[in-house]
Amino acid sequence: GLSVATTRSVIASGSYDNTVKLWSRTDEADVLTLPHEGAVNDLAFSLDETYLVAGTDAGNVQLWDLRSEQLAATIPSRDGRINSVAIDNRSSAIASGSSSGSLKIWPLTTDTSSLKMPIVLSKSGAQINSLVFHPIDSNLLISGNQKGVIQVWNISQGSVVTTLKESDEQIVSIDISNDGQYVAT
Repeated sequence: GLSVATTRSVIASGSYDNTVKLWSRTDEADVLTLPHEGAVNDLAFSLDETYLVAGTDAGNVQLWDLRSEQLAATIPSRDGRINSVAIDNRSSAIASGSSSGSLKIWPLTTDTSSLKMPIVLSKSGAQINSLVFHPIDSNLLISGNQKGVIQVWNISQGSVVTTLKESDEQIVSIDISNDGQYVAT
């Protein structure tokens, strides 16, 4: 399996060999390897390209500070494999979705070594395969799950705003347009 995330200058690939590799978009010999606990299932860059978030088979979310190229935090979720991760446009929250259907939000502060307790949107249910924060309203998170359901979550209220049934097939990837008007699965 392979997860890829791209910024203006860097491409990150995560794989089942327990690593994330950072590739320069202009120099294919320039590679940095970041070790992980478990296979890497999903990746997300912060909008300002300061952080890279990785979700792993070991059930951890790992936050990398790309300025120092150091691991800033390892967040144990204890909810099975982390299949999906997202970081909001303000770099103020990380979301993770797991194989057990757990969906959590961690507020991100300047002191990444002491991340606060998560907001739990879902404790269990269908496996969460994909997540994306709304590009304008970072209080909204969109999830796609194994049962083909798309849900829009209000984070501050801890509730579902809208549920869309896409199909009987699993949602494996989800994204939202920059204006927040369209969701693609």
